[in-house]
Amino acid sequence: MKVYARCNDEGLIKRIFSEVFEAPEAADRLLKEGEGDEYVHVQGQYQLYDKWGRHNYIWDEETGGMRELTEDEKPPKPEPQPSEVEVLRQQVELMRKQIEILTGGAE
Repeated sequence: MKVYARCNDEGLIKRIFSEVFEAPEAADRLLKEGEGDEYVHVQGQYQLYDKWGRHNYIWDEETGGMRELTEDEKPPKPEPQPSEVEVLRQQVELMRKQIEILTGGAE
């Protein structure tokens, strides 16, 4: 059984699959081959994306194989987003200021 990697235009691995479940396309790259469950149920063996949605693997043309990206090779981590509670606090504060303007500061 054969296991393939599918890359995007930059060579980043976007899919790993077994020929048991999907026929490879011309651009797919042979990752490994052998017998047993390891070569059938491959999706759970690789975490293709980190918790920020960045690719973890790239196809290395020099070695002809897949390798893990270093943190320096990945794009910067996205800025942390405010929590739902913080968003609600900001909205309440904005509404409070708008009410104050509309009422002239009278309570």
